[in-house]
Amino acid sequence: MARINQYVGSSWNRNADTSDDTMLLSEADDIFKKLSSSLQTADRELVALYTDMITKAIDYAGIRSEWLLLSPEEKKYNKEQRELLHDTFIVTLNTMEEAMISRKIPTIWRNQLGSDRKRIGDFACYLALFYGLNSR
Repeated sequence: MARINQYVGSSWNRNADTSDDTMLLSEADDIFKKLSSSLQTADRELVALYTDMITKAIDYAGIRSEWLLLSPEEKKYNKEQRELLHDTFIVTLNTMEEAMISRKIPTIWRNQLGSDRKRIGDFACYLALFYGLNSR
């Protein structure tokens, strides 16, 4: 890890931040599995909403993953776009939850995820990770 820190700085290693708004990989995996398993009987509309949610997660994760590479000026320029992508992902999560509730499909995953903006952003990045690794 010391070698990585030489290139990206001390912000890379957050020393396994365990504050309440931090999502760990194991928790994201658990939420993702609950969400995925609850969609086994999904209709076409729900599948389309799910696909849109994943797409929005990947869009947000893309801009967030570049954040440490940007200069302060670039961050200032891209801040609104990052927030818009984050908001859009949150809207798709909420839409997905509402659609599942209307079909009487359990939404335990959404309760576990909660409403903390940072945790939801972390979850978007984990979704992008899961899909990226499973796409080879």
